[in-house]
Amino acid sequence: MNKRNHPSRQRRERLGKEGHRGHHEMKMDDSVYQLRRQVIRIIYKVNDLMADHGLDALPRIQVRIVDGGCGTAGFARMGRNAVWIPKSTIGKDYLYRVVLHELLHAVLAIEHDLNCKLMHTHIQPDLTDAEATRIFLRYFGAEVDDRVEDITEHLSHTGPNPSYV
Repeated sequence: MNKRNHPSRQRRERLGKEGHRGHHEMKMDDSVYQLRRQVIRIIYKVNDLMADHGLDALPRIQVRIVDGGCGTAGFARMGRNAVWIPKSTIGKDYLYRVVLHELLHAVLAIEHDLNCKLMHTHIQPDLTDAEATRIFLRYFGAEVDDRVEDITEHLSHTGPNPSYV
């Protein structure tokens, strides 16, 4: 195997212990699994919305729950299909918007844009879930008008999609 393709053992150990910006991945147990499921349910909703707009589904996304660190609402590996959501973000009213933001980083490698409410570096309090969804779908090239009916129907679905259970 080529050594350049794999981080050194010391680097893997350091990243495993320290994490990104002081965050630490939480070991999987029933409580962490339930937190992770909340994020995965959002990804399922997004996949349903994308299908409704004639778009391909998202690739498989690695979802990790982290603890500790600074006040980051979430982070992603640019273009690498991996997101980390702090335990403190789960259950907040902005979780859906944070997941959309991190998915754009993880899937399309979209950088922060201070002129975009969804891709701004800080959570925008005047951004609604429906507006965030429209912006998200437009990044993927969907033709989305400003009607809210079709989007809010998906957002109101709270349980897991039966087709994924």
